Amino acid sequence: VTLDKYSKYFNKHFTGLSGSKAQTDLLTKSLGVVALKIEKSANSANPEQEKNYVYDHSGTLFIINPKGQLQAILSPPHKTDQLIKDYRAILNKYS
Repeated sequence: VTLDKYSKYFNKHFTGLSGSKAQTDLLTKSLGVVALKIEKSANSANPEQEKNYVYDHSGTLFIINPKGQLQAILSPPHKTDQLIKDYRAILNKYS
């Protein structure tokens, strides 16, 4: 599953972006994000599982505006009502 497809599970209007490891490392470092790639243990019964991994990271949301600028940082714990309010305020600014 691509990051774009994964982000669409949350909202069809979200866009998931990815890049090379160097690009991703540069972005995470500039935002002060720690993300760890954790390899899942191999399962000899399912060779495809050997290729599986997960990323462990914080729940902080970084909102990037259409100009590619950091617009907002939303830190956990997240409250649905407040997230909706903040997200709509950002959307209204760029609609």
